[in-house]
Amino acid sequence: MKYLIANWKQNITSKDIPYWVELFSKSLNQNIFDNLKIVVAPSFPQLHLLNGLLIDNNLNLNKVSVSAQNVSPFQSGSHTGEVGVDQISDVCTYVIVGHSESRAHCETYQDINSEISLIINAGLIPIICFSSIEEFNAFDDQYKNNMDILFAYEPTASIGTGLFASAEELNQIRESTNLEDFIYGGSVDKTSISNYLKLSFITGFLVGGASLDPIAFAKLANIVV
Repeated sequence: MKYLIANWKQNITSKDIPYWVELFSKSLNQNIFDNLKIVVAPSFPQLHLLNGLLIDNNLNLNKVSVSAQNVSPFQSGSHTGEVGVDQISDVCTYVIVGHSESRAHCETYQDINSEISLIINAGLIPIICFSSIEEFNAFDDQYKNNMDILFAYEPTASIGTGLFASAEELNQIRESTNLEDFIYGGSVDKTSISNYLKLSFITGFLVGGASLDPIAFAKLANIVV
C-alpha cells in the first residue's frame, strides 16, 4: 500500500473546497484505490465540510480519508484556542503531528508525544513528521515499531523551497530509522515524485503546495500507482 497525503496548511477556503473535490474526483483514475490510500488534511473548520463532500462524490473512507493538521496535547479543559482529539475523532482517520512548522511555534517533543498518545487512544492514526535522526529519536520508543503509525521524513531545507533531498540522504535516513513505511515530504511535485518512486523503500508522500491544485494532486495520485 502506498500513501499520498495532502497537507493544505493555512490555505483553501471553505467556499473553494466543493470545487476542489469535484475537480479532484473527475481527474482521478478510479482503479488506483486498491494500492493507494489518499489522505487530505484541511484546516480545523473545514474537516466536516470536506468529509461530507468526499462522501457526496463517492470518495468514502475506502478511497480518501480526512486528517487534521495537528491536535491539542491536552485531553480537554481550559485551553483556549486548542482543538482536542475527541472533538475531531468523528470525522478524522489520521492526524498530522510534529510538523516543523508547528514546532516552530514552540511545540515541544513532550507535547508531540502527548498528542501521539491521545491520537492512538482515540482510535486514530498519527502521521508523525520528523526532519532529522535526532528528532526521530526524541519520540517515545513504543511508537517507532508500531505498524499502525505513519512516519513522514521532511527535511527542513526541502519544505516549500523547491530543494530536493538526495537518494543518498533518504537511504541513510531509512536505514537509521528502519521504518517499514517510509513517507517523504518536501517540495514534492510531478517532477520530483517520479524520481522518488525509483527508490523502492519510499511508500508514500506528504504533499504541501502541490496539493492545493486538485488536478495537479490527482495527477500525482495517478503517477504514484
